[in-house]
Amino acid sequence: FMLTESKKMGQPWGATEDQLQDHLAGNGNESKNCYGMIQIGLLVQFYKYEGGICSKVGGQMHLIRDVHDIMLWGQYLKENPLPFV
Repeated sequence: FMLTESKKMGQPWGATEDQLQDHLAGNGNESKNCYGMIQIGLLVQFYKYEGGICSKVGGQMHLIRDVHDIMLWGQYLKENPLPFV
């Protein structure tokens, strides 16, 4: 289960992270655990919301220069799902 915020280049990270955290906190599964992702322009950051705490997963990555790392983190999240019940 992953929620995503995608915005055009130049949008503020802080406000977007706040918006994502609000959505993650209100996700519809019983455990309230969820992954998240923000994409602003060509930059991507993954997040984990677990036990009421939102934390970054890995570092901020560039969609072109860091494509291999983005794919690795995506695979990691897929192989390590958070409980949703």
